[in-house]
Amino acid sequence: MRKLLIGLLAVGLVFAFAMPAAADVKISGEFNVQGYAWDKTDVRKDNGTNQQWYTQKLRLALKAEPEEGVSVNLRGDVGDNDVWGASGAAGTWNYDYAYGTFTTGIGKFTIGRMAGGSWGTTWGNAWRRANRIVYEAPFGPFGVVAIIEKYAENDKSTTSADDDYDKYNLGVTYKWEGGTVGILGSYNDDVSAADTGQYKSQNYALTPYMKATFGPVYLEAELNKRYGQEATYEDGLTTADVDVSGMSAYVEAKVNFGPAWVGGFFGYVQGDDPATANDNESGFTGNDYDVGYIMFTDEDWASTITTHGSGMSSEGATGNGSDDGAHLYGVRFGVSPIEKLSIKGALITGKADEKDTYANDDFGTEFDIEASYKLFSSVTYTIRFGYLWTGDYWKGVNAAGTNQVDDIYMIHHALCWKF
Repeated sequence: MRKLLIGLLAVGLVFAFAMPAAADVKISGEFNVQGYAWDKTDVRKDNGTNQQWYTQKLRLALKAEPEEGVSVNLRGDVGDNDVWGASGAAGTWNYDYAYGTFTTGIGKFTIGRMAGGSWGTTWGNAWRRANRIVYEAPFGPFGVVAIIEKYAENDKSTTSADDDYDKYNLGVTYKWEGGTVGILGSYNDDVSAADTGQYKSQNYALTPYMKATFGPVYLEAELNKRYGQEATYEDGLTTADVDVSGMSAYVEAKVNFGPAWVGGFFGYVQGDDPATANDNESGFTGNDYDVGYIMFTDEDWASTITTHGSGMSSEGATGNGSDDGAHLYGVRFGVSPIEKLSIKGALITGKADEKDTYANDDFGTEFDIEASYKLFSSVTYTIRFGYLWTGDYWKGVNAAGTNQVDDIYMIHHALCWKF
């Protein structure tokens, strides 16, 4: 722990001495301690055990503004959901972001390592640490963003030439009082397998979205459509090229009734048709949109749920090693009976878009409930409960035989300090 504290102090001193005396330096972040209790993390009948554990994380963010229109930013975690009693006393320092910004007469530039994988609504997003050059500019109610990202570098210290993975994005938004619409065009130029696999992957994506409030009604929607080539093999190779043509879509509506609200959502993730080996139709998805506390979430508490051969923790489904996609439906509700207390819940269900050789497409039905209470203005206690009536999809290819499943439930609670 002493080494860790010395390291954090050194980072602070670097910021202190590197900036002019007049620099405005702000520190923010959060600290949380979380507890988990699972009936079992295994839906297979007569498999799995009860599990309980605690984790913690300290997140720090520093922002230095040496002059108007200029900033340097750093964010990192002391520990990454370190498990109590299992991570060692010293912990680790993992930095997420380190980037600089400056605003000119023609727009704002952001350069360095920052958040990537996000656009529009949470649907389809997949947060990652991204090395980027970003340009943003407003034009009245319109906004323009252009992004160049180095996703993978394979030239440095190798004999390869131009085996990188680069991403290019151009987006336009339009804002009015109560709403925003936008569209992002993406070009993915992946030649990282040019030496080993002898193919290139060059495809495009279009992502329009909207967020709008109409009186007591809030509505958001997003469409992700990709096309192009997943694999274009070099001349002389007999391996057939593989196309990309997948899509996903989502809409969610919410109606406010004073301190309460109720809403519903529908999500569609196209599955990959097993009969079309040379066309990948799987929908462009991310994992930031957590459908439930158990089904299709990338949260730490549900990172490893064992089934009969399928992945439950990613958005959509991955039976038989392919992307089976999803049709997802649900209702959500919430109420704040007093200022410090909020309660929300959901009832969700779904099925696979393509079940491949699986015997059934039913994911099951999940009920979730959550309560959050502000102990102080900066300290919140949250408790969650989720119950999954497990569907027969998770039985895999042998639903009528030995591959039986059980229902499972989980409890999660957390204390979070924000500063």
